[in-house]
Formats: sequence, C-alpha cells, structure tokens
Amino acid sequence: MAHADRGNSQVSVSHRTRERDEDRVHGRFGLGRSTAGRPVVEFRLEVRAWVHRNRPPQHERIECFAGGLNDEDATRRLVEGCDAVVHAGLARGSKSFIAVPEDPVGYYETNVVGSLRLIEAAVKAGVERFVIVSSGAVHATVLTDRPLDESHPMLPNTLYGATKAAVENLAHAYAATSKLQIANLRPVAIYGVDHPVERSRWYETIASAVAGGTVDIQGGGKVVHTSDVARAVTHLLDTDSNIAGQTYNCCQRFVSFAEIAEIVSKVLGRAVKTSGQPKEVGNEMQTSRLKELGFQFSGDECLRQTIETIVQKIAA
Repeated sequence: MAHADRGNSQVSVSHRTRERDEDRVHGRFGLGRSTAGRPVVEFRLEVRAWVHRNRPPQHERIECFAGGLNDEDATRRLVEGCDAVVHAGLARGSKSFIAVPEDPVGYYETNVVGSLRLIEAAVKAGVERFVIVSSGAVHATVLTDRPLDESHPMLPNTLYGATKAAVENLAHAYAATSKLQIANLRPVAIYGVDHPVERSRWYETIASAVAGGTVDIQGGGKVVHTSDVARAVTHLLDTDSNIAGQTYNCCQRFVSFAEIAEIVSKVLGRAVKTSGQPKEVGNEMQTSRLKELGFQFSGDECLRQTIETIVQKIAA
C-alpha cells in the first residue's frame, strides 16, 4: 500500500500524463501531490504511469511508458511490483470525453473490459489497494425523493457515464471476493487552473466578464477542485480503514455562474454585466462517507483564488 512515510512504496497510475510541473503524475487530477500539497517524489514514492505518447516525459522516481486499457502487456507491466493502483484511465472515443464515441462497442469494450483486465492483473500481482476514479456522470438523473448519497441509483445518460457505472460495479464484485482492497472515488466536475488556461473550467464565462461582456448567470453545477481529488485519492490509499467495496462521493459544493460573476467583479473592482436568473441549488451531493475518514474539502478561498488566477492570466 502506498504510504507516504514508508520507504519506497510504489504506485501505478493508469492515466494520460502531461509534461507540467504543477501536476507531476497525471493530467488534471494532479495525483502527484500528497495530502500536504507537496510533490509525491518528496515522500519517496515510486510511481509508474501510462502515457499516450511515443516519447514519455521523464522525471525522478516516476516511470512513464506508453500504454493503455485493454493492452495486456502494458497492463502487466504497469502493476508489476506495485503496492497500489490508481485507475483514472479513459480511452476516448472522440475529441470530447463526454461525446458519443465513433465506435460505441469498441469504446465500451476497451474501457470496461480493459478495466477488468487491470483489476485482475492487480490481483495476480499482489497489489494491496486499488482506487478507481469514477465520475459524477453516473448521476445524470437525480431523484428528488432521496438524498444524493452513495446509495443513490446510478442513472447515466451518456455512454461515458454508463461506462463509469459499469467499472464501479467491478469494484463491488472484486471487493466481495476479499482479494483486493478496492474502492471507487466519484468526483463531480473538476475545476482548477489548467494549462493552457483556456482549458480551465469557466474560462469563457470569466473571459467574457473581463472583456466587459454580458455573462449569462443561469448555469452552474456541482464542482470539486483538482487538488481535492488528488488529496482524496491519497487519503484512500493511506487510510487504515477498510475501504473494500466502498464508493466515496467527491464534491466540494454547488457553484453557480452568478457566484462566479460576483467573484470576478470583486477581483476586477468593477461591476460585471449579467443576464438571466441564477440557477438554484438542487439535490446536494452528500460527502459524509469521505469526511468520516477524516477528509476535508477546500473552502471558498480555494474557489476565489482559482478564479482570481484565471482573471490575471486572461488580463496579462
């Protein structure tokens, strides 16, 4: 198991890696940061990760190599000698991860059967702990007669959401065999300052406000900061609690476009023109299960700092 204070524990990460300093291990999730916010390499962890490129980036204590889901050889190599696996991989079927894939059958087979191969390979390799990074897309339809907690039915409306739901069920099945401490982490829409900044969540809304345009404030949704997702992953790897078969919602809170416009206004020191009526909070996602493990989400200051940084980069 990957404990930050134990020797040279090794973690495998199945996710696309990008060359950047802030997120040392993988993409938007920034998994290379510990619960204290310092790079994973400072905690003597050895990390192995798949990348979708012919020339993987090189970094001390992080081994990157080309690979992907449903590739048997790459899967065996990824998990060999590892104490833990973090599975946030997705083989996209189109430019957008949420769009209808060009080959629905191939997409489903690669992601679901590929995930099954990864889990089974982890069991055979003697991996102790396995965290699946799922998605709030499993809850496209939210029932109003019950809390939106981990027991809420999964009702996706995209093949992406259906794929994530199917992979979550694999965790329940394998946990029942007692072969693996495997759990699901279910983040909602992830925000943060991306690279390039144009890829950041809310960029168009913030850019419009900075340019003096009119911001439509009718939208909004449940969000979580990228650092919270990274910290939640490491928290599940580090906890002494039995996480086998559990699912953990990962949500900071609901954020409306009206609130974003208000924060931008304060950063700019002037009014922001808006139109429409603010979106109201619906059935809030319950996160008590993760909090019971001692996890705390970032506060409002994290949201403010993120938007302020995006404003500064746009204005630069």
